[in-house]
Amino acid sequence: DTQLDKVSADDFDAIILPGGYPGFVNLGDSEKVLKLVKEMHDRNKYVTAICGAPSVLAKAGVIQGKRATIYPGMEDTLTGAQPSDERVVVDGRIITSRGPGTAMEFAIKLVEVLAGKSLAEEVTKSVLARL
Repeated sequence: DTQLDKVSADDFDAIILPGGYPGFVNLGDSEKVLKLVKEMHDRNKYVTAICGAPSVLAKAGVIQGKRATIYPGMEDTLTGAQPSDERVVVDGRIITSRGPGTAMEFAIKLVEVLAGKSLAEEVTKSVLARL
């Protein structure tokens, strides 16, 4: 754990924003979080979010013109994005997922992009996931 003031986008390969209410609302209300999301995006790092948290990516202005997904019924918060009803959407280094029922697919996709397809397949098999 650390304070956001002490975090640099250069220290990480990705940022992963969790969903859940009111957590994603609090993330979107934090100027520090929005700044970090923008910095990660500007440094070509992975910027990812699940459930309601893709709305934070829209608020940070990093999904303009990108395909993205979000919890059903929240599509109007994806300002500037191209909403999708896919369970996990990858558009460049932006990765979004719909919600609790898609969490495993989201996690495996993150393993794939950060550590490789071989490890993602190994993890999928070891946790008995069907993807």
